[in-house]
Amino acid sequence: MSGVTPAPGREQRVRGGLHRAGPPSANPGPAGEQLELRRGAGDAFAAAFEMVATPALFGLAGWWLDTRLGTFPLVTLIAVLVVFGYGVWRFARQYSARVDEALEARRAGYAAAPGAHAAAAIGEFASSSGPAAGGHAAVVESARE
Repeated sequence: MSGVTPAPGREQRVRGGLHRAGPPSANPGPAGEQLELRRGAGDAFAAAFEMVATPALFGLAGWWLDTRLGTFPLVTLIAVLVVFGYGVWRFARQYSARVDEALEARRAGYAAAPGAHAAAAIGEFASSSGPAAGGHAAVVESARE
């Protein structure tokens, strides 16, 4: 196995900068955010194209079949509705899977540092609320007087 070259590393060159390959959240900084935005836009464009092009192609096939059979709107409507319904079902299933993955990742983050997220949120809230950033204790004390 001395003639085998090792697989390339986990880093790849993207628009003049080095970024780690992997999920967009693994790419910190503006370049990672731009990459994530482009991936999201590409996914949205692909989904929109599929929701328009696929039913249109099946509609054309149904129209051709209808002209041969003499049942003009029947096969065309069935083909378009079935394909469109399948597309909506598939995208809903993909969306649900993505939401479940994000929820699991969030739960894993909470489990990794229990209480850290809540303590940070409470600390930020207490330090930025109330008169003169005294928090709610200052509000309660001033209300008792």
